[in-house]
Amino acid sequence: EEPHPVVKLSFVGRESCGKTSLKLRLKAIYSKEKKMFKKGFKKKVVKPTRGIKIDHLVYRQDKKSDKIDLQLWDFSGQDKYSVTHNHFITERSIFIVTFNMLADLEVTGIYSWLHSIKLRAPNSPIIIVGTFSDHPDVRDAGEIFREVGHLIAPLECNVVLFSAISTKSGKNVKELAQNIQDIFNKFDWIHDRLPEDIVRMEAALADVHRSHESSSIIPIISASDYTRLTTKERVSSDRQKDILYDIELRGHLIFYEISDDSTPWWVKSLIILNPTWLADMFTNLEEIPGVDDGLISTSNLKRNLWNNIPTSVHSRLLQVLEDFELIFRFENEKNGMLLLPFMLPVRCPSLLNYWP
Repeated sequence: EEPHPVVKLSFVGRESCGKTSLKLRLKAIYSKEKKMFKKGFKKKVVKPTRGIKIDHLVYRQDKKSDKIDLQLWDFSGQDKYSVTHNHFITERSIFIVTFNMLADLEVTGIYSWLHSIKLRAPNSPIIIVGTFSDHPDVRDAGEIFREVGHLIAPLECNVVLFSAISTKSGKNVKELAQNIQDIFNKFDWIHDRLPEDIVRMEAALADVHRSHESSSIIPIISASDYTRLTTKERVSSDRQKDILYDIELRGHLIFYEISDDSTPWWVKSLIILNPTWLADMFTNLEEIPGVDDGLISTSNLKRNLWNNIPTSVHSRLLQVLEDFELIFRFENEKNGMLLLPFMLPVRCPSLLNYWP
C-alpha cells in the first residue's frame, strides 16, 4: 500500500481552554466513534497535556475516497512547556488556535501563538476557535471575534475561519470538523502521489528507526549517516535535503539543520527519527527538579532525564540539548554545572562563580 497523504492538525492555546477536549471530540468524529462523541465528555475529566501529545488516525471521508493520515498534535498551554514548541511548528499544518471566550483577550495567548505560526509556518491555514460558547456569561461571539480580528490584524496571518463551540455539549463541533475537512481537501498536494525517492527514503528511515528501537538505541542519526543511506537507496545528491524537508512536513521526523558558510549541512545536522521521543525528552527537561537560578549539575540532569538510558550515549544527548540551545555549558566545566536559560529567574541571578 502506498503511503497516505498526511494532514497535521495542531491544537494550540493557553491551558484549560479546551484544546484537548476539542481534539478528542474531533477524533471521535473522524474515527466515526459516535458513542464517544455523544457520551464521552459530560463526566470525563480531561487532564492537562504535558508537553506535546501526538495522536495518529487513518481517516477516509467515504468508501470511494483515499485514506488520509490525520495527525493530531496537542500542544500544552502551560508556560513551562512553551520554550520548545517552536521546534514542532511546521508548514502543511492546520493550526487550531483555541481560547476561552470568557477570558480577557489579552491573556488568551492568541497573539503570541499567531506570531510563532507566522514565523515558522506562514502559509498554513489558521482557525481561531472560541470555547465555552454556550456559557450564560459569554458575550456575543461576533463581537468577541471582531475584537480578536483587531488584536491580530498587525500580524497579517492566514486566518481562514472563526468558530464558536462548546466541547462540553458538542455545539458547533461537527460543523467545525466539516470546515476542517473542506480546508484540507483544498490543499493542492492532498491527492498527489508521493515521488518515488521520498517513498523509498521514508521506508528506509522507518527501518532504521525500528532497528534502533529494537536495540534500545536513541532515535537519532547524523546527516552524514543519512547521506550514506541516500546513496544506498540511489537518491540523487541534489534531492537529499529536499527529501528531508518533505518527510519532516509529513510529521515523521525532525530535521535539525546546523550549517554556516564554512560548514555544509551534512557535517553537523541531526535527524530525529521519532518526533514523539524528542517532545517527551523536552517535556522531561522542562519538568526537571533541582534547578536553582537556571543552574543544574550535569550529574543531576543525567540522573533525572536518562536514568534508564545507557551512560555511553549521555554525552550525545547533552550535545543534542546544546544544539537545540536548551542548555549551555560554561567554559570552566570543572564545576559540572549547566545553564538552562528558560529556567532563569526574573531577577538577575548570581553566575559569577561560573561565568566570570
